[in-house]
Amino acid sequence: MAYQIDTTDVVTATVNFGKQNFGSDARKYMPAVYLGASSGAALNMRIKTPTQDYTYSARGASTDMQIQRVDPGKGLIANWFELELSNTAGGDFTLATVAFTPLATTRRI
Repeated sequence: MAYQIDTTDVVTATVNFGKQNFGSDARKYMPAVYLGASSGAALNMRIKTPTQDYTYSARGASTDMQIQRVDPGKGLIANWFELELSNTAGGDFTLATVAFTPLATTRRI
């Protein structure tokens, strides 16, 4: 039996990094996320807090392995972040590294 693959199908790929507090109970914000990746289209980073849920696109994309930057919103402050990376339009990507850059405030509540 032969199967034919429809090349118009879009495959969504997602990497969930779980809920993170980055080792601190303090409220923090995330000025940037750096992805060591290659992709034909911009990658998306979903950042979810207990009260907010936003998706941000990387500044650019390259089929060569390089650092891609994601700039989350400045008002996104929380103790815990749920982080998820996904492709756009079913594009292929290779992920080598992820660097989150949380900056702690002096507040816990």
